[in-house]
Amino acid sequence: MKKYIALRIRNISDAKAAFRRHSAIVIDSSVDKKDPALKNLAEGLHERGLAYGIGGCRVIWLVIDDARDVKFYQQFNEVEIAFSHEWLEERKSKVRYLSGLDYCEAANSWADELVIKPQDRLVEYSVPVEMVA
Repeated sequence: MKKYIALRIRNISDAKAAFRRHSAIVIDSSVDKKDPALKNLAEGLHERGLAYGIGGCRVIWLVIDDARDVKFYQQFNEVEIAFSHEWLEERKSKVRYLSGLDYCEAANSWADELVIKPQDRLVEYSVPVEMVA
């Protein structure tokens, strides 16, 4: 099942290695730059307190595929946000008729439905990234 993950990490190759260890496939990376709805959602999260960088690690948005539930990934310190592909598609389907600023604001507001982890937490980064809870 496909899911979106906002991962706090230094580079994409470390992210791919971490997900491989959990038998997940990284389908796409930097998807927040490719999908306007996700871009506006990410901006909404930053406006609500999601830090751009913690401990030298930035947020990278990925689409992954595996059989695990989203909650499995939410437990990891490096995972800022995780939600299903279906969650995003359902919201996008409700705003397809909007354009311009209305569309941006609608997608931005979805951030209210997501929980942002404490941004003052320590992100201990080691290579290879272990992704341990």
